[in-house]
Amino acid sequence: MSDALIYADQTAGPYGRAMTVEQPLADMLRRHGPDSPHAAAHAERAPVLRAAVHHVQQRLHALRHTPSAAGRRAASTSTAR
Repeated sequence: MSDALIYADQTAGPYGRAMTVEQPLADMLRRHGPDSPHAAAHAERAPVLRAAVHHVQQRLHALRHTPSAAGRRAASTSTAR
């Protein structure tokens, strides 16, 4: 669950705009500056955030490319009409 929350937080920008995980990381450093506690934690925090985003992306990719996922998409499309 924490990976999913990190994914949502790190890949959606203002107004729901899609972002890469690198964008909010760079934005944080720019906003808080190189001498901030945020910058001090960056070397340890960034790999954890990147890994969480990667795990969710892998899971989403796997779900989109399974036969059962294709069946669910087809069923939801036909019932939505």
